[in-house]
Amino acid sequence: MKNKKIDYILLTRDILSFIFVIFHLYLVFSGLIPNIIQRSIHIALSLPLIFLYFPPKKKKITLIVDIIFSILSFSSAIYISLFYEKITYQYGIMEGKIQEILAIIIIIMVLEGARRSVKPALPIIATLFLLYAFFGHLLPGYFGHVKFEPASILGMLYLTTNGIWGIIVGISVNIIAIFVILGAMLVVGG
Repeated sequence: MKNKKIDYILLTRDILSFIFVIFHLYLVFSGLIPNIIQRSIHIALSLPLIFLYFPPKKKKITLIVDIIFSILSFSSAIYISLFYEKITYQYGIMEGKIQEILAIIIIIMVLEGARRSVKPALPIIATLFLLYAFFGHLLPGYFGHVKFEPASILGMLYLTTNGIWGIIVGISVNIIAIFVILGAMLVVGG
């Protein structure tokens, strides 16, 4: 019974990896797709792969949690692509609790994915900057800033290309992923 679970996970990883490769090759040969769509699909495919390829450091977290994280990260990232037309007219302004919840989910999932795949330093630094954005108005003098509404911060991070879907993800989509795919083809092909 346990082997069937592992087989389904391996099958899921293989299918996601195949879709990831096909998507990036499609981007190379197809032409222009709006940045936020290609970046959100890239993250929607990357985060589940991270959760399925990199097990958590603590053994208490089970495979079920990885599957839940994969589903949550995919859902909150793919939302951007599915509702692209609506989101472009929002200009980073959140409309409703659903978007706020999805924004919080994707932020947590990106931080967890970074913690698993890189080292803890990156998500710690990102968390400090997030805390500064939310609570920096409480700091005195030059270190403080004007208070931003939480929905405004979440909207900037989630609904625009100035946050999660920014230039770093753009480099990952347009350059790094293609080099990794072509490198893997060279390794396999000889």
